[in-house]
Amino acid sequence: MKTLKFVILFVALAALQPAFAQIKTLINAVETAPANIILPASNSGMMTFRPCAEECDEDYERVRVTPETTFSVNGGKVKWEDFRKSFPAIRQSDKGYALVSYDTTNKTLISLEIAG
Repeated sequence: MKTLKFVILFVALAALQPAFAQIKTLINAVETAPANIILPASNSGMMTFRPCAEECDEDYERVRVTPETTFSVNGGKVKWEDFRKSFPAIRQSDKGYALVSYDTTNKTLISLEIAG
């Protein structure tokens, strides 16, 4: 009886395998260092970042910043202008942290959080 249950479970999992192969990441959240981020001049440009938490040689990735993008400094939501003012000090900090969340389908920035 145990063998029959095992065979049924194995067949069921084998049948689901093609469904697992179709899973796609829609939103990617990347922890990086603020020093690895290059901000655009406005909230409708392209942001460039390296997807690593320390200094590294990873390839840069680019995402589009839109008016719908949300920004956070030290846990508090802020407007783009205030974010740009706060960014240089945190970028220079040794304890700086950034979380970049973006839509993988159209490469648009959903949110950018920094702390330091």
